[in-house]
Amino acid sequence: MRRVLAALTAAVICTATAGSVRAATLVDPMAFGAFPGVATQAATQDFEAQVGRSIAFVRVYDRWNDTFPNAQTTWMKNTGHSLFLSIKTRYKSGVNIPWADIAAAQPGSTLYVDMQRWASQIKSYGIPIYVTFNHEPDTSNSQASGTPEQYVAAYRNFITVMRAEGVTNATWAWTTAARNYGLGKPAQYAPNYYPGDAWVDVIAIDAYNIYCQTKTGTWANPWRSLETILAPFMAFAANHPGIPLVVAEFGTSEDPALPNAKANWITAAGELFKQPGEYQRFEAIAYWNTTSHNYANCDFKVGSSTASLKAFKAVAADPFYSGKVS
Repeated sequence: MRRVLAALTAAVICTATAGSVRAATLVDPMAFGAFPGVATQAATQDFEAQVGRSIAFVRVYDRWNDTFPNAQTTWMKNTGHSLFLSIKTRYKSGVNIPWADIAAAQPGSTLYVDMQRWASQIKSYGIPIYVTFNHEPDTSNSQASGTPEQYVAAYRNFITVMRAEGVTNATWAWTTAARNYGLGKPAQYAPNYYPGDAWVDVIAIDAYNIYCQTKTGTWANPWRSLETILAPFMAFAANHPGIPLVVAEFGTSEDPALPNAKANWITAAGELFKQPGEYQRFEAIAYWNTTSHNYANCDFKVGSSTASLKAFKAVAADPFYSGKVS
């Protein structure tokens, strides 16, 4: 995966007269991906036609007993698209798998064999991909599977099996929700789910400007820039300086009162990762191109307005976002 190049970060020039110090940093291009609404060939092609470029990777959400790869993810590989693959600890039937059971799974058990199957399937995919074990364990959608401590133990056992089975083409991405880095209930505080630096290749985040109305008509959140949304996460990441970062999902709705607000938000987001310092740790971003079913008229799609699409196309065309997953 892309890394911030450290070779030039230490290029320091000192002058005896002014006593000044300068540091130069060189960064590889970032990989630019998306969840195109559904993880299919048709949706990916439609999204790419709309924004005027191919994307480096597609956000894919699989359940514990899904078959990987399927026809769609095989097409993605064959057409030069990598993946950011989430493996949910839930069966296709909707039944959640207790994290404690995955943590305790021993060789020969059903869950252990399931993990070996995932290892074999990921290895056979044959190209570099991101893989996350149960993204957003800190949200209500996941917590039927257990506690933060049980998640950490399950995550570690999953990675242990992947390593033992010789998976080398996956970058293990720990992925949580940006809204859960503030103080709150322990079960919803994202840092409580962190497995430890030894178990994580990249720290990933899902970050949204949810300026949307609830179904009762009230506004759920204030309008916030991506920089503001990421600030608590960046404070956490600063305590883990050796690990690259990824925005696994990001997006914004429109502001009905300000027609250009979404376009300006997207433009500012595109410039954010060019900043020096901690933002150079980001190696990939992915836009979440769909609507939210939790709110009324909450459309994150890039084509929600002419201004929004124009802004997004400009960001997508920037050579800064021409990187690949490698």
